[in-house]
Amino acid sequence: MFGMYWYSGGIYHNWRPGHFYVTNKRLILFRKMPPEILFETPYTSMKGMALRKERRSTGKARQELHVLLEGDEVARLHAVDTAALKRAIEERLEIRGITLEKDPAFPAQDEAVTTFLRPGEEITHSERMWHLITLPAPDRDASGVWKAGRLYLTDKRLCWWHGFDGSLAFETPLDSLMHVMVERRDPRSTLIQRDALLVLHTDGQKSRVACFSGDEASLKGWEAAIAQTLRDRQAERGTETCPRCGRRAPEQELLEEGCPRCSWCSPRALRRQAAGDGNGSG
Repeated sequence: MFGMYWYSGGIYHNWRPGHFYVTNKRLILFRKMPPEILFETPYTSMKGMALRKERRSTGKARQELHVLLEGDEVARLHAVDTAALKRAIEERLEIRGITLEKDPAFPAQDEAVTTFLRPGEEITHSERMWHLITLPAPDRDASGVWKAGRLYLTDKRLCWWHGFDGSLAFETPLDSLMHVMVERRDPRSTLIQRDALLVLHTDGQKSRVACFSGDEASLKGWEAAIAQTLRDRQAERGTETCPRCGRRAPEQELLEEGCPRCSWCSPRALRRQAAGDGNGSG
């Protein structure tokens, strides 16, 4: 049966089309030209299945088969007749004597992540959050509008995803962060007397403030997380990585004395040692 598998790896994410084959041992999605197995899983790796209606970017909903695999990985499948594909798999499972979980607990899927994450980038914090966006207004001062979305803190940057537009409306690298605090917003804003998370950062030329809002506990948690990130980045400044073992140490220490872990020595340290030996022999 013709169908598709949702693939998301690094910066690439897309539906990959082919033909599903329900064999006596596994489920396969195969593409003929060029020949490639796009997805496969043995039945013994399946933990659960569920039919879900998912809304597409066009706004229309269609039926998908979500398969929970070992390691809590979720495979999203769609076919010409998705329900028929599910029945065919269930028949084969029954013949094999394999029983799936009746109500499997599927982990939450965050499709926005697959859209903007860079290769090797990892999320450390993520939560639904309002963001104050400044909109230009002809013949009057610019106005601020609160938009709903999701705030992400990764090991490389702080960014906010606007779900309605399906794009990043704010992002700044961790090195640009300067200060973070929670305080009450101006009463003229649409969130009167509400706490807000204020993140001071720089664009390389001037300082800017990004404003986010949520419940009080969430804001305090974000304030602590970003403050810790600031401390960590500050601690890393002035340090360097040993080219041999990768250990971080104060730059001056590495250059003058070498690495205390693997005994790597810089040319400067070697010259100092040579000079010391020469003075000793004289």
